[in-house]
Amino acid sequence: MGKCYCLKSGLSKRAVYQAIAANNTIGSKLPAAKDCTFKRNRNFYWLRFFGEDCDYQICFHQSFGRYLVRFMKEEYWAQTGRIHETDLHLVYIPEEYLQEKGMLRQARGISEEERGGMGRNAVSPGAEVKKE
Repeated sequence: MGKCYCLKSGLSKRAVYQAIAANNTIGSKLPAAKDCTFKRNRNFYWLRFFGEDCDYQICFHQSFGRYLVRFMKEEYWAQTGRIHETDLHLVYIPEEYLQEKGMLRQARGISEEERGGMGRNAVSPGAEVKKE
C-alpha cells in the first residue's frame, strides 16, 4: 500500500481556479478569476459565475480518494419558476497533476501496512507494550 494524500487545507483561489481551468469541460472559456465568486468549506471549493444565458457552479473536492471537478449549468425556467441543473459533467483530476502543482499533502498517521494489518487498535512500530 502506498502513501495516502489529501488536499492541502486552505488552497489559494488561484490554485483552485487553475485546476478547474485546466480541466474545463463546459465548452466556453472561464471568465477571469476576479469575475468569479469563490466559496470554501473545509476541502470543498465552489466557483460560481454568470454566463450569457445561465449560471455556472463548479465544485472542486476530494471524494473517496479521488479528486474531481463537478461542472453544473443552472438555468431559470419561467414555466416552473425554478432553477434547473441542465448540464452536469464530472472530471477526475489525476493525482500526479495535483502533486506537481503542490496542491496535496501526505495524510498523517501510519498506513495499514506499517500497523501490521491489525486495524486502528494496532501499536505503533517501536512502541513499548505493557504486559499485565
